Amino acid sequence: MKSRYKIIPLEKKSIIQITTYKTGDSTHMSEGDKIATREDTYRWGYAVVEANKKDLPKDGEIIVSDYELIENDYQDGVAVFWDCSDNVTEEELEVIENAYNEDGDDGLTKLGWHYFDSEDKILGPFKIEKQKQK
Repeated sequence: MKSRYKIIPLEKKSIIQITTYKTGDSTHMSEGDKIATREDTYRWGYAVVEANKKDLPKDGEIIVSDYELIENDYQDGVAVFWDCSDNVTEEELEVIENAYNEDGDDGLTKLGWHYFDSEDKILGPFKIEKQKQK
């Protein structure tokens, strides 16, 4: 039976959220699509997931988005890093970054880029606390 677990990093800057944007059809990857990823790092926070205890790693990193995410609170963003596929020029990436900084996802949509996927992870060391069921 699944239970709820709160995952808390024990060191600063251990929560990373990676968001992938792409051109073309927003529902699947196709050859020739352009890809851009935004990696946000947070100083503090936690995530509550629903999972079987045996399925949660004890060390390394936890890909939070691989589980049913119940709640999260990521605080104090400290770094943002953009990366792109080889078919995106440095100039295009700069335009993407500026559009995002000015208007978020809407800015990217105006340029023909679409949200595709995201991955949240907590780097070890971390502690896992079983939550009481409500």
